[in-house]
Amino acid sequence: MRNSVALGHCGHGTHVGKVRPHNEDSYLVDAEIGFSVLADGMGGHDGGEIASQIVVTHINADIHDGQLMVDAMINAHGAVLDAARKGEGRVGMGSTAVAIKMDDERFEIAWVGDSRAYCWDGVQLIQITKDHSLVQQMVDEGSITAEEASIHPQRNYITQSLGMPESQKLTVGQIKGRIYNSYQFLLCSDGLSDEVTHSEISGILGLDLTEQQKTDLLIKKAVDNGGSDNITVVLFSAPKTALARENTK
Repeated sequence: MRNSVALGHCGHGTHVGKVRPHNEDSYLVDAEIGFSVLADGMGGHDGGEIASQIVVTHINADIHDGQLMVDAMINAHGAVLDAARKGEGRVGMGSTAVAIKMDDERFEIAWVGDSRAYCWDGVQLIQITKDHSLVQQMVDEGSITAEEASIHPQRNYITQSLGMPESQKLTVGQIKGRIYNSYQFLLCSDGLSDEVTHSEISGILGLDLTEQQKTDLLIKKAVDNGGSDNITVVLFSAPKTALARENTK
């Protein structure tokens, strides 16, 4: 499920990193409908990678069937739980997910967990999603700063996942907005965001390179900076038919 269709203005790739014995990330891109979904599995071999593949497969199928993005995430959550009950994968397996759907006017992003979406507007990098994580809760409460969160020993403890126990309430994050033709949207697993700083990501996205070249550089930077987890990156450019953003300066 890490393969994807022929692309237009998009770059994508995944890497096992330097530490993990196998890749539990999955992703899919369909440039024809401006859609991508990325999932970061949890549960080890025969667990996490199965969960992430289930998530990507079900969300992709639902979107192509006309389902709403949030409903597709909820259905994928049920599919992971059903698979575990049937002996496919492992009980307790789960996955984060982040997905984007866009046309030449609007974008929609939905997510669960700490896989992220960013927008590069040609000048600055904006994190669109807010992690469903313990440290993000601590930042929101004011007990730690964002800088402290980035190095906190529990920074990888997530509070939401697809496949989490049914006794807990699933929360799906969602953001919609207008697209401008200068925008690029970056989806990534935490294997990138944990290893590559905000400023380093900005520096790479600001280069005069193709989407695939930028994607390859981001993955290489994550590996060079430690590669402690699987790394998956999708970089989508807005359609050139999108509106030009007015200069507000």
